[in-house]
Amino acid sequence: MRVEGDYARDGFATIRGLIPPEVATNLYKQIQIDLAAAGRTMQDFTVSQALSRFDTVDISGHFYRPLTTFLWGLTPIVSHVTGKDLLPSYDFFRIYLKDDICRVHADRPSSEHSISLTLVYSDDKPWPLEVGSHHVTEVTPCEDTWGDEPYTSVAMQPGDGVLYRGIDRRHARVQPNPNRWSAHLFLFWVERDGPFAQHAFDVERLKSEHERVARMGDRAALSSQSYNRYIAIMELPPDAPPPYEQVMQQKLAKCGLAAGAITVTYESDLQGYAISIGANAGASPEKFACIREASDNEFVNFANAELGAKYQDELTDQARPNVIKRAEAELNRLGRLQGFPNRASYASDEKFAGAIEAHCGIPKGSAIRSFRGVLTFQPPLSALKDVKTFAIKYSCLMPAMALVGARKELDVGFIGNEAILSKD
Repeated sequence: MRVEGDYARDGFATIRGLIPPEVATNLYKQIQIDLAAAGRTMQDFTVSQALSRFDTVDISGHFYRPLTTFLWGLTPIVSHVTGKDLLPSYDFFRIYLKDDICRVHADRPSSEHSISLTLVYSDDKPWPLEVGSHHVTEVTPCEDTWGDEPYTSVAMQPGDGVLYRGIDRRHARVQPNPNRWSAHLFLFWVERDGPFAQHAFDVERLKSEHERVARMGDRAALSSQSYNRYIAIMELPPDAPPPYEQVMQQKLAKCGLAAGAITVTYESDLQGYAISIGANAGASPEKFACIREASDNEFVNFANAELGAKYQDELTDQARPNVIKRAEAELNRLGRLQGFPNRASYASDEKFAGAIEAHCGIPKGSAIRSFRGVLTFQPPLSALKDVKTFAIKYSCLMPAMALVGARKELDVGFIGNEAILSKD
């Protein structure tokens, strides 16, 4: 986690890596799974609002308690960053669609200290949050533009958050969303002994929401939107929810695959699920995009080896630009991007690998070595005994290997500890 900016002075700061990107992705996936278990979809929670051009998907932490738990868990971190003794107020999950915006606005009193946390971009295109420079003292109508007010635009990757004073710093996303959709979590706190302390845990808002739901009367009389938004997600379905494997099979079947030719199993070696698509499943390259989205980044294996190779090539090509961007950003942060070795300057892969090691301050041949005729990452066995030391020593080499691999300049393999032990 890295804080950029002076929150006390400017009223906002960026928190890079507030949560790991994998946690951000899996929080989104968990919401999907819980909705599916309750027989619901994201679309059941669409609402219209003045802040956006299009309907958004909104799920409140008041009615989906895992979000509230997430809010409470982040409280010590946010208290530390703000330098204030904070209590949680409320949070909510939202999905924006392509070309949508969030109009310029300030928040209600229970949003004294706020975080906009990016979870997922469907197309990996950052959608910046903008924070104004003027201190506002009253809530004004939302606007489409910033007018004459200077503002700062902050691009975020999944797991990054922008911390801002929600009640006295206007904020927005006036540039259209470049993704097909994007998922975000908005979290809010108040100061324990501050002027808005009565809004801790958003008690009054929660009470009014429950009273409003109660006034709706008999469940059968509820509108579909009201029922879905406020009640269904909290209640257990009448039957046990379908296991994750079954949910995954159903999603893949919607891609036009034969459900009977799909198997989903948990593999302890992978620490995740393995999806096997049989030869008679009806898979084709035209269905790859749907399969990729439905599989939620789980491991996918095709019985047809040629089809499987094409699928892996497409996955690699899809990820390549983002891998290059992240690797370059990390090397730049470490001060190692400038002067990075150029592949064309070296006669062999071995010499190029040695130059990369030297550039990262590691003796040539000490980490990238030949194993059965293939260049592989083989750090000394002693380096594997201390995770912290390992992370520091190879903090440059890891993104460097990712960069040259994504650029198709050098392929460096990885071998298991058993092979290292048998060799050493």
